[in-house]
Amino acid sequence: MPNFHDAFRNSTVNNLSYGTSGGAAVSTAGFGAQILWISLSAPGAYTSTGGVRVNIGDSPTATSSSALLPFNWVEQYKVTPGQRFLR
Repeated sequence: MPNFHDAFRNSTVNNLSYGTSGGAAVSTAGFGAQILWISLSAPGAYTSTGGVRVNIGDSPTATSSSALLPFNWVEQYKVTPGQRFLR
């Protein structure tokens, strides 16, 4: 029997601004009790090294070694209520 795990219900949309040359970190509020998955994408011009550094956790910090979300790529992340997303 197949395991369908990628059928999600769309809910709230948050747009976080970001600069292509760095800048101040931007964070969301803590995820609510009903949020178990988030979908992230970063619009931008494609380059081999372009993208946005992202981090998810209870008290996330942004570093140059955080996960790279390439421009124009959609990625789903499993989260726990109360965690936050940091760009």
